[in-house]
Amino acid sequence: MLKSLLKTILAIEALAFLLISIFGKFFENAFTSLFAFPFEQLSMGLRFLSTSSAIGNVIAIILYSVICILPTVYYIFRAFKNSANTEDKLLILISVLLFPIIYLMINPAYIGRHFGAFELIEMNKSLLGVTIYSTIIGYLILRGLRIFNNSEAKSILKYMKVLMFIICIVLIYAIFGSGFSSLLSSMRQLMVDNTDLGQNLFLSKLFLILQNIVSILPFILQIIIIFSGFELIDALNKDPYSDDVVISARKTVNVCRNTIVAIMMSQITINILQFVLGSKVRSSHYTLSVPLMSVVLVLAVMLLASYFEQVKSLKEDNDLFV
Repeated sequence: MLKSLLKTILAIEALAFLLISIFGKFFENAFTSLFAFPFEQLSMGLRFLSTSSAIGNVIAIILYSVICILPTVYYIFRAFKNSANTEDKLLILISVLLFPIIYLMINPAYIGRHFGAFELIEMNKSLLGVTIYSTIIGYLILRGLRIFNNSEAKSILKYMKVLMFIICIVLIYAIFGSGFSSLLSSMRQLMVDNTDLGQNLFLSKLFLILQNIVSILPFILQIIIIFSGFELIDALNKDPYSDDVVISARKTVNVCRNTIVAIMMSQITINILQFVLGSKVRSSHYTLSVPLMSVVLVLAVMLLASYFEQVKSLKEDNDLFV
C-alpha cells in the first residue's frame, strides 16, 4: 500500500518535470530555474502586490517580513520548549539570508547591479536559490544526524525510508527534469549546427537519445535499488532474525550487482557504436563513468547479508539450547 503510494507520487513528479521541460519556454519569465523556485515566484507576487497600490505595498512589506522571519520564529519556539540544539541556530541564518535574497528577486535589476552582470540575471537567480537551499539542506542534514543518533533501531529504519524516498525524488528530477531538458537542448543545438537540409540527422538524433539513456541509467537503477532496500527494511522491521531478511538482503545484492553490469555494458556499447559509425554520428559523446557508489553499495549489502545470515544462525543455535 505504502509502496504503491510512493510510486504514484514519483510518477506525478516525473510527469510534472516532463511537462516543465517541454512547455517551460512558455513560462520562462515566471520560471527561470528550479533552484530559484519558489522564491522567484513568491517575489514576483510580492512585487505585483507592492506596485498595485499604497495598501498593497504595505501588505507586501508585511508578508515579506513575515516570510523571512518565519525560520527565526521556529527557532524561538524550539528554544522556548528547551528542544533547540546547536544546528538550530542555522534557522536564524536562514532568516538573515532570506531578507536580501527575496529582496533582490523582488527587484531583479539589483541582482545585475550586485553581481555586475545584467545579462546573467536569470543564472544569478539560480545562484541565489542555491545559496539559500544549501543552508536549508545543511540544517536538515545536521538535524537528521541528531535524530538518528538519539533514536532506537526501529525509528532509524523509519527515518531511513524517509531519506531514501527523498533521494528518489532527487533522482526523478535528474531523470525527467535536468536529464530530459538536456536532451531537448542537445536536439535543438544539433539542428542549429546542421542547417543543410540535405543532411540526414536521424542517426544523430537516435544517438542523442541513446546517450541520454546511458547518462540517466544509473539514476533509474538507483531507484530500483532503493525500492529493493524498502523490502529489506520492511523485513527487518517485522523480524530481524527471519528468513525474509536474508532473502531480501540477497535480492538487494543481486540488484546492485546487475546495476553495475548494466551501467558498464551500456557505456561500452554506446562508445563502440559511435567509434564504428564515426562521422555518420554528428552528436558523438563518449562516456566513461566508474560506478564507485554502486560498487561500495554492493560490498556493503553483501557484508550485511553475510551478517544477517550469521545472526540468524546464532539465534537458531541459541534457541536450540534454550
